[in-house]
Amino acid sequence: MQAYKKAFTLTELMATLAIVAILAAVGIPSYLSYTKKARFSEVISATTAVKVSIEHCYNTIGSFVGCNNDKFGIPPAVVNGENAVQSLVVENGKITVTPNPNHGLKITDLYILTPSIGNDHMIQWKASGEGAEQYAITDKN
Repeated sequence: MQAYKKAFTLTELMATLAIVAILAAVGIPSYLSYTKKARFSEVISATTAVKVSIEHCYNTIGSFVGCNNDKFGIPPAVVNGENAVQSLVVENGKITVTPNPNHGLKITDLYILTPSIGNDHMIQWKASGEGAEQYAITDKN
């Protein structure tokens, strides 16, 4: 009767390690990109109620001039927020959101929404800022 060794060879271990390293090299950057986009989606979500208030302001006074924080139902400015949004400021209908750098985003990843009136007399929002460009955000509402 012959005894069999039940162990892995060094070659098998090295091959397995190489495969795991390749998977990690591909997976980790994808995961980091995904988490940043998820965090930035929180920044975008923070503008939803504000956009509705600005639309109400425009319908009330017929202009975006004067549609600022704490007026016409527009929420007060957010300063030093604890979640994904560090600040949210509305000035003449234009929303500027600064993300919280403690949540994986850079403070320069601004999300700016500028309202305009289209040919169909509907309010259109143009997204701009480094964050909108970096994370390929398109907001057509």
